[in-house]
Amino acid sequence: MKKTLLRSLIALLVLFQVFVVALYLRRDDTPLRCLVSVDEQTYYVMPIADGDTLFFALATDSDLVSGVRDSVVLLRSLHTQHQAAQHTVTHSGYRVSRNGEVQVFFSPRPDTLQGKVLEKLIIQSLEAERQREKRLHRRVDELHYYARTHSVTDEGYNEVMAYADEEQHRWENCKNVIERLERATTAKRVLAQRKTRYTAGGKHYVVTERQKGLLLLAPATEGELAVGTGALQHDALYPRVDTLHRKFVDEHQTFFSLTRHSTGWVGTALWANGDFYRGTFDSIYRRDGHGFAVNGRMVQSGTWRADRYRGERMIYTADRVYGIDISRHQHEIGNKIYPIHWHSLRIVGIGSVAHQHAAGKVDYPVSFVFIKATQGTTIFSKYYPYDLNGARSQGIPVAPYHFYSPRSSGIDQAKYFLKYARIPLTSMPPVLDVEPTDQQIAQMGGREVLFRETLNWMRYVERATGRRPIFVRRTVVCQRPLAACAGSPPQL
Repeated sequence: MKKTLLRSLIALLVLFQVFVVALYLRRDDTPLRCLVSVDEQTYYVMPIADGDTLFFALATDSDLVSGVRDSVVLLRSLHTQHQAAQHTVTHSGYRVSRNGEVQVFFSPRPDTLQGKVLEKLIIQSLEAERQREKRLHRRVDELHYYARTHSVTDEGYNEVMAYADEEQHRWENCKNVIERLERATTAKRVLAQRKTRYTAGGKHYVVTERQKGLLLLAPATEGELAVGTGALQHDALYPRVDTLHRKFVDEHQTFFSLTRHSTGWVGTALWANGDFYRGTFDSIYRRDGHGFAVNGRMVQSGTWRADRYRGERMIYTADRVYGIDISRHQHEIGNKIYPIHWHSLRIVGIGSVAHQHAAGKVDYPVSFVFIKATQGTTIFSKYYPYDLNGARSQGIPVAPYHFYSPRSSGIDQAKYFLKYARIPLTSMPPVLDVEPTDQQIAQMGGREVLFRETLNWMRYVERATGRRPIFVRRTVVCQRPLAACAGSPPQL
């Protein structure tokens, strides 16, 4: 009996071994039902005359390029270096054999572009790159201006300068791309070849079969197999919600890349027109806290509240240039009248909030002074002649300023200002101070009327003096006057 059981046990072990060997030696096309992550890294190579080359990715509205969808087919990621033009798409592949073969689907792309198809793409892309170069040029100019007027002591300066280097490189590349595209438009024949590399599970794979977009991939090196860990299946069955990171495009085609922090989010936002912001956001993705924005008009680095810029976080040092504003309020205190002691004038107070950002002792020389001369068409500061002479006696540059009134026209106010401002005795451009309340703006007919009248004042004064006026405004007035002065913008 014992011998029979022993023989039966041995027979079962032999059968089990045969089964295991058969399982291992089964046909190669037996499905293993194993998902792996497959990356398609692709770009096109387009030789240009004189040994130059352009690299690009071909993108349509089915791709997300730079986070923004585009319904126009163009040559995307145009660059003079292939690494920068490379476009990566990740799909899930299906491991179909024990020797590591993987099936995967990618949207088919032509391996070669030539003839009228490519010529049309080059012409369309050249125009798009020219428009992009103009936007980049404006942003680079604004970043250069920021660099000239700020220093490393300013909060956020290093972040802005790092971004400025990136924009400078993008602008230089864009100019090179335009020059090569222009040469391509005059070439007798242009040809672009597609270069593609596949990786599955982090291993290099090559295409062995292709049926339109369905690919069969095999390991490029024997033994270097893509290993399915089950992570893709697990993530599909039990999706994990990432509460710490967000990447999305909102309804305005703005691309956000964010990481959660204590009071909201920190990261970047890129608008469809190229405007950029890096800093902190509130819980509903509005710019809030500290950050910097760059567009074609200005660089705004400092404090933001509910998506509105509130001003710079300036660090006050003795190396900066400081000026003051003088009007009757510096003479009339209570019921007494005081003179300005111009020979000993210094800046020793900058306010309690600003003082927190002062480096060292606050004791700065006065480098220039804005002196109020007139207001509206009826008010002339009786202190103006004395303050003007006092500043001149100490060699302090003077800018006379006019306080705008919503009760009369810009031209009438400009004439009144020029009558009393003694422009030949001043050394700086005239200043227009615009600070109406919302109620005053409404009473005069709205912002459009305000913009028109302030612009009339500035143009009239500039023609009469040959100096472009300096414009001082309340934040609520908006930035439209600057846009309205295109071709002859005021100085801020």
